[in-house]
Amino acid sequence: MNKRFFVFVFSLIAIGFISYSCEKDDICSEVTPDTPQLIIRFFDATDIETVKAVPSLRVVAVREDSNVFFETGDRTDRDSIAIPLRTQQLTTRYLLINNSASNDDGNETGQIDTLDITYTRSDEFISRACGFRAIFELTEVSSPDIDKWIAADPAIEIINTTVENENAAHVKIFH
Repeated sequence: MNKRFFVFVFSLIAIGFISYSCEKDDICSEVTPDTPQLIIRFFDATDIETVKAVPSLRVVAVREDSNVFFETGDRTDRDSIAIPLRTQQLTTRYLLINNSASNDDGNETGQIDTLDITYTRSDEFISRACGFRAIFELTEVSSPDIDKWIAADPAIEIINTTVENENAAHVKIFH
């Protein structure tokens, strides 16, 4: 009886120590905010308050070494997009393709405008389990080859310079 009692008490103590050593933040919750994406809304260039979808929009982000790190697989009509910014660089370049399609050779067709995004980055500590997330401060959003389908005037407007959540748009693009 003493031996069983000793094993029982020892087991309770061991379970207590194991339970006590786990902390609340040892698990990163699904609802914990992570690095936010840039939200872009598309507007009508002739009526700048009216949201206007881009037909068959495809978005491709290309690094300097020509490797794609992000692209939308579908070609759908969209009036807004959420796109990631590169955390290891201070610029990100996207190809925004209006009326995107593939020809018989598999090559991209449509009107392609380049979007250059320049920003600074700071890191925000979330918790021990979740680590850090990046917060971006937009310095410039421009298109070197404007007027293929993005309007020349107005073209691009930064409406929220700090990218720390995905609750509202950060940039307006007129077309």
